[in-house]
Amino acid sequence: MSAPPRAAAATTTAARPPSPTSSTRFEDAHVHQVYERIAAPFARTRHKAWPLVTRFLQQRAPGSVGLDVGCGNGKYFGVVKGGAAAAVLLACDRSARLASLAAAASAAAAAAAAAANDVALADILHLPFAGHRFAFVIAIAVVHHLSTRARRVQALRELLALLVPRVGGVVRRPGAAGDGHGQALVLVWALEQRGSRRGWEAGGPQDVLVPWVLRRGKEREGVVEGRGVVEGEGLEGQEEVTLQRYYHLYCCGELDDEIRAAGGVVEESGWERDNWWAVMSVVGKGGVAGDGDGDGDGDGGRGEGEKEEKKEKEDEEEKEAEEETENEKDGIER
Repeated sequence: MSAPPRAAAATTTAARPPSPTSSTRFEDAHVHQVYERIAAPFARTRHKAWPLVTRFLQQRAPGSVGLDVGCGNGKYFGVVKGGAAAAVLLACDRSARLASLAAAASAAAAAAAAAANDVALADILHLPFAGHRFAFVIAIAVVHHLSTRARRVQALRELLALLVPRVGGVVRRPGAAGDGHGQALVLVWALEQRGSRRGWEAGGPQDVLVPWVLRRGKEREGVVEGRGVVEGEGLEGQEEVTLQRYYHLYCCGELDDEIRAAGGVVEESGWERDNWWAVMSVVGKGGVAGDGDGDGDGDGGRGEGEKEEKKEKEDEEEKEAEEETENEKDGIER
């Protein structure tokens, strides 16, 4: 995998990782409270579904039930199509305001496509779904908001506990959706972003604070270093306020390592447009975990021409999704 070209470094603040005893307070100040304050303007700027996530969701088996953990404004409800062949997507978020916005999106999707969608208020470290198993789970730009490795591994463990386990046989590269075990797609910000305006790259700080600026009277996101400039919601009487969002920037291989530390199997993983992603599963009793890199390209025998056409369409969708966040260069909604 080649490194992206170098870009001018952006101004962000390196954050010292908190101690285990103070991590909850740190995340409350630099994640939870921030998203509560910026929920409405944040949601207005996040509409395009990330193509990688769209592909994953649209490959799910008809009638399968999945969960979007850290759903934000609920934009992925629109990806799961309605009708008898639809998968069912439930969702949850730690932010009450974002969960409320997602519930509205769920209702709209249900009205338009007759899909059954529901939203809960929940923390990724304490998911309220004990005893329930899902065919698929997505956690898009969520785990990187946890400030210690132990908490990130615990979050991944919580996600794995939600999946229908794979029982028996060797876990290899994922086959067709609905082959009897659950899969989770996890996506996080990458440290290797030399081609972005932020200019992060290997060897740099991995724990950073990224500003979001609320400024009265503006209806657009700022073009400087990820600062969202929006109408005066959340200003509390001030003309301008800068809120600092915490991120742990993942380096190459780190997400895979944390998944294995959580007891999961990495079925496939990669880097895409400033993000690391992985599809993971869990092996039940009697299963044998493999390396997740078996043979096959997952294309179902399509001809080269069809593959190229599909690739061109995916590239176009990725460009559209990237243009939506061009000013901030977030790449994803969280």
